[in-house]
Amino acid sequence: MSKPVVQIRKHNNLAELVVTQGGIPPELMREIESQLSYNHVSQLRGQQAYASGSYKPFQSDLIALFKYDKNGNLIFPKGFTSRVHGICKEAGCDVTVVERPPAHIRADRYAVDFEKVFAHMELRAKQDECLAAISVNDGGQIVAPTGFGKSHLFGAVCLMYPNAKIHVVTRRKDVMKRLVRHLVKFIPNIGQTGGGNKTWGRVTVITADSLHLVDHSPANAADIVLYDEVHEAAAPSYSNELAKYQNAKMFGFTATPEGRFDGAHHKLEGLFGPKIFEMSYQEAVGHGLVLPVRVEWIDVKLEKNPCEFKREVAKERWGIWRNNVRNQMIAEKAREFSEDDQVLILVRTLEHAVFLKQHLPEFKMCYDKMDGDMHTSLIKKGMLDMEDEPPMTPAARDQMSRDFEAGTLKKVIATDVWSTGVDFPQLSVLIRADARASEIMDIQAPGRVVRRHDASGKAHGLVIDCMDYFDGAFLRRSMERKKTYMKQGWEMPNKKRVRGPI
Repeated sequence: MSKPVVQIRKHNNLAELVVTQGGIPPELMREIESQLSYNHVSQLRGQQAYASGSYKPFQSDLIALFKYDKNGNLIFPKGFTSRVHGICKEAGCDVTVVERPPAHIRADRYAVDFEKVFAHMELRAKQDECLAAISVNDGGQIVAPTGFGKSHLFGAVCLMYPNAKIHVVTRRKDVMKRLVRHLVKFIPNIGQTGGGNKTWGRVTVITADSLHLVDHSPANAADIVLYDEVHEAAAPSYSNELAKYQNAKMFGFTATPEGRFDGAHHKLEGLFGPKIFEMSYQEAVGHGLVLPVRVEWIDVKLEKNPCEFKREVAKERWGIWRNNVRNQMIAEKAREFSEDDQVLILVRTLEHAVFLKQHLPEFKMCYDKMDGDMHTSLIKKGMLDMEDEPPMTPAARDQMSRDFEAGTLKKVIATDVWSTGVDFPQLSVLIRADARASEIMDIQAPGRVVRRHDASGKAHGLVIDCMDYFDGAFLRRSMERKKTYMKQGWEMPNKKRVRGPI
């Protein structure tokens, strides 16, 4: 019996599996279908959680990332081409891949100029290998820890492809501004779209929430997309817009490619392709790109559980945000460091930041925004001082980020506005007060302290976290964070544990 002969035909951002001779066994098609599907986990709240008659906090649904056309051919996102090719090859099929580019595509758009890269910048360890992988692939995911130098690498890609129209996408407006400040050193006339800006250039930095403004017509279509923190791109609001890039090489950059709670990271391969470069945290330490991390724990043991509630918000509010004893323990630890040490405390909500600040009046708060009535109310209650904490504005937040980056601001309590995508080389101490268990957050947040800063003599980054013994659910989260830290190979000396009241 002759082996099946199949073609994978790529056109625009889709691929088609066509059998040209013989037939594919049903079990092989089922294997391919399973590889192009994932279980999407969603959290149920309120009445939804009790709809089945008993409490069910999560729901799992099988999502298929493929369909069949009228001729029975399998259609799937072209980023899965390598995966489907490998499955068919392993099953003994004769497989070829055929590319059908549109006629209007410019012939020189992917012309490579390595000399231009080396004439304008000095690459860091392993960045040359990463750049080489980008130059020979139609797309893919670059997995490397915070501190690898993504901004620097974005500049190298823009120099390497001097004729390509390039879109650099990031979720946060402040990160967009920082990327523009960096890229303009190498590329003149950088475009900037998002946060009230709408300018376009050969290279344009775009916020993810502004992707709907992109012109995908043949005359203006992007040739290359570089997506910062690509794990965030799996959200439907972003992935649906990214699917409109019909003929671009798509590259996604992240330190956490598979940490999404909902499982939707599987979609990223369809959009961007497989991993084409990967560097572990310990490898980055070995190359001197980042500093080693030490983790210390605050043991929070209370006489009475303050959060015996079923509703999630109430449990978080009284167990974490307004837990006076826990906040006091965090404050005492934060005060152990000198005035010259830069300390950042991460919280989940503005409410938590306000209550924690009652114990740390010398710390500044950084957050997205606050309702005017709420700010006035907190002033009247004496919980905030107008002179010390005026209403937050985008300009004030941007200035805080610059001051913290420069090292003139030393002590800050921040919400998620500073959890990812910021560059604080002088930061030596990160205190996690947020009590979450998210693999992405558990890796991304401590990445704030790993930047090298030779002038200060910083030898390692210190992460301080809370082991919340007083509640079973919070203790499980603490243990999940610990497990993630251990997987990264971060040091956790037992002698540094800090114990609270029992």
